[in-house]
Amino acid sequence: MHNLAEKPVATLLNENIEIIEKTLGDYKSIFCLKPIQVRYAVTRSFPVVVVDDLCGGCTVCESTCFCLSYDKEKGVMTINETACKGCGNCVTICPANALQRRNPELDGEIQT
Repeated sequence: MHNLAEKPVATLLNENIEIIEKTLGDYKSIFCLKPIQVRYAVTRSFPVVVVDDLCGGCTVCESTCFCLSYDKEKGVMTINETACKGCGNCVTICPANALQRRNPELDGEIQT
């Protein structure tokens, strides 16, 4: 397994695009998907957590962020907390709302 945190962002983005294109194959109705571009500096971020009961293992978020990894055997998504910058792209794209932010100032309550 490669240490993704050491790869340049552009390389990771290109690899993610290739994965998405291979996964989607001939589905023409999903051309609306495109890489998320962060156009602002993340000045305040909260830790992202996985709500296991909501995660169905679709791996859409894993294709978006190199900090996420789905374990098929265990059926759980894990977050590399060291590499995660809390940008929230995975939270935004998760169709099951299984990735959520926790605010440490609110004793870990989930941000809604």
